Amino acid sequence: LCVRPEHIRLEADADGPAIVRSATFLGNLCRMTLHWGGMDLQVEQHAASAYHEGDRVRPVINPAHGCWVAA
Repeated sequence: LCVRPEHIRLEADADGPAIVRSATFLGNLCRMTLHWGGMDLQVEQHAASAYHEGDRVRPVINPAHGCWVAA
């Protein structure tokens, strides 16, 4: 499943399945690396809604934004 980084929404969740590994502020957006399900995932959000390294979050993906590709 392919999903663009800006189409992954994050929700604060102290028991969430993902951990923010890094956060880089790029002006109006923040690029974050999450560790989720044994893999790293890139997420982009508006800088005002950014999380910090070590935060636990719950990624939410709208299926309409996903695309299946053959591996």
